[in-house]
Amino acid sequence: MAATVTINETNGPSASSVETPNIANLNFGSNDSPNIDPATYPITAGDGVHSFEKWIRYYVSTLGGSSRVDNLQVWFSSLGGGYESGEYVKANLVTSGYSPATYPTGGPVNTASAVAVNAMPTSQPAGANIGIGGALSGGITVAPAYSDWIVMQLGCDHTTPPGNSNIKTITFQWDEQ
Repeated sequence: MAATVTINETNGPSASSVETPNIANLNFGSNDSPNIDPATYPITAGDGVHSFEKWIRYYVSTLGGSSRVDNLQVWFSSLGGGYESGEYVKANLVTSGYSPATYPTGGPVNTASAVAVNAMPTSQPAGANIGIGGALSGGITVAPAYSDWIVMQLGCDHTTPPGNSNIKTITFQWDEQ
């Protein structure tokens, strides 16, 4: 039997944050909430415009027959036709020089993220690019437990065309032993 792993999103200021288990989508928008409908919360193109950050993490509720979950990897496995003009996604995902993020007191922001500063990977990384317990080599050996925070943000500029962007597919992968 395999481990039970979900992707959970947290929204709101840390003192009153709300975690949504097993989110249905990672749509970016102009509202700090999970499972966004981009038609309801659109991002208006312009220089220096950003979606609200997405603060998500792996949640291992049971190990099943596994003794360890590790080697967490996150990347765009499909750009769905590519980025629109002026569109980009940044994240805190790295395979070296890792430092775990701390959930912000004021909650996710829709200004340029101080945490999601790297280009979102567009191919599978060679190793873990998000940590557990502050280290890329970390592992979950007791459940329930969380990974470190994954932070993502979409940005655009005045050249970004109106309407929906191309749908992109994010892959979340892990190893079990």
